[in-house]
Amino acid sequence: WKTLEGPYSEDQIKTILKNKGSDFKDVTCVLRCASDMAADPDLLDKDSKKTLVKLLPGLLAALRSKSPYIVRCACLCIADIAKSKKKCLQSQISKILNVCWEVLDSKYELAKFSAKMCSKVLLKYVPDDGDNKVLKTLIQGTNLKDFPNVQNGCYEGIKVYLKKAANPKAKVTPNKDFWDLTKKVITDGLKSDDKDERQRSYEMLVLYEKGNEKKATRLTAAFTAQQEKEYANIKDGGNMDEVSEEETKEESEEEERAIWQPDKSKRGPRELSRNYDDRKEQLGESFDAYDDEGEGMITTDRCIQFL
Repeated sequence: WKTLEGPYSEDQIKTILKNKGSDFKDVTCVLRCASDMAADPDLLDKDSKKTLVKLLPGLLAALRSKSPYIVRCACLCIADIAKSKKKCLQSQISKILNVCWEVLDSKYELAKFSAKMCSKVLLKYVPDDGDNKVLKTLIQGTNLKDFPNVQNGCYEGIKVYLKKAANPKAKVTPNKDFWDLTKKVITDGLKSDDKDERQRSYEMLVLYEKGNEKKATRLTAAFTAQQEKEYANIKDGGNMDEVSEEETKEESEEEERAIWQPDKSKRGPRELSRNYDDRKEQLGESFDAYDDEGEGMITTDRCIQFL
C-alpha cells in the first residue's frame, strides 16, 4: 500500500504510529495509507478484520498523541474506516470509544472536537450487537458525574442510537431490550435534581418519541403541568425553562406595578419653566406623581388635584 510519498506495509504503519518520536509528516502519511488500506471497498470483510487487528494498536496510539493535529488525522482515519467497513469494527468499537473519551479531557479544542465527532461516526455506522453491549456501556457512562466530558459524550452517544432507531429507512430494527434500556435512562434522568440531566433526558425523549411513539406516550401521560411545559419548550427547540415573550412581558409589568411608588414631592403647585420642552417634562412628572397605581392614568379626584 502506498500514498504519493511511498509504499508502507502493515508492520511499518504500526511501528511508525506507536513510536512517539516519529516525524509528523511520516505519521500523517501512514494514517492516510492506513485509511486506504483498511477501508478498501474491494477488500473482503474477513481480510479487513485481520488488517484492523494489526493496525488498531497504532491507530489508538495516534489517537492518544499529544499533538492535536495527529489526533485529528487519526480520528478522520478511524471515521473513514467505520463508514466504509461498518460491521468489521463491531468487535473493536469499545476499545476505540474508550480512547475517544480519554481525549475529551484534552486541553486542545481541536482534539476534543475531533474525538467527539469520531465517536459519533462510530456509533452511527458501526452496529451494536444483539445484547446492546455498546448501549449498556454508554448508559453506565452517564453515571460518571466526576467526569462531565465523558458523561456528556455518553448522553450524545445514546442520542445517536435513538436517531438511528427513529430512522424509517434503517435496515436494522432495534430490539425490545433497546427500548426498555433507553426508556429507563430517560425516566431516571427526568427524576434527577440536576437541571442539565433533565434537559438531556427531555432531548432524548423527543428522539425516543419519533422512534416509538406508543411507549413515549406512556411516559408523557404521567407528566405534571410543569413537565409538560418543559417538554414543550424542548420540542420547540429551546431550553426546558425557557419563558415565552408574553410571560416575560407579564412578569415585567407585574414587577413594575409592584415596585411603583409615585413621587409625592412633585404634587402641588410648582413653578414651571418657560421653555416648552422643560415645561412638558415637568407636567409629565406632576402627572406621574398623581398616578397611584403606575397604570399611566389617574382617577377623577387625582385629576382635579393635578389641574
